[in-house]
Amino acid sequence: MPDILSEIIANKRIEVELQKQSITIEQLYEGVSDVPPTRSMKQALATSSSGIIAEFKRRSPSKGWIKETASPEEIIPDYAAAGASALSILTDEKFFGGTLRDIRIARPLVDLPI
Repeated sequence: MPDILSEIIANKRIEVELQKQSITIEQLYEGVSDVPPTRSMKQALATSSSGIIAEFKRRSPSKGWIKETASPEEIIPDYAAAGASALSILTDEKFFGGTLRDIRIARPLVDLPI
């Protein structure tokens, strides 16, 4: 039986291939035209008093569900208010209960690197 990291990687490779088949390169280029400016995680950590990268995930592959109904709208602003320097938002659905939508929701809520 493979270890959990190998299983996550194998599953992600399949997901990426399926996503490549569902969208054209032209659609990808169109989608990045409205991308907000990037925020440097390196700079945020270097100038931070906390150095904390707060992680948003609903579940853990080893421990199961942490909070199945976790909402980025509720949690992400609290991370920023508590002094997080940057955010890690896990978007893997099968293993972490996340989606790309979580980043889309969180981005306008805080000015932290994600």
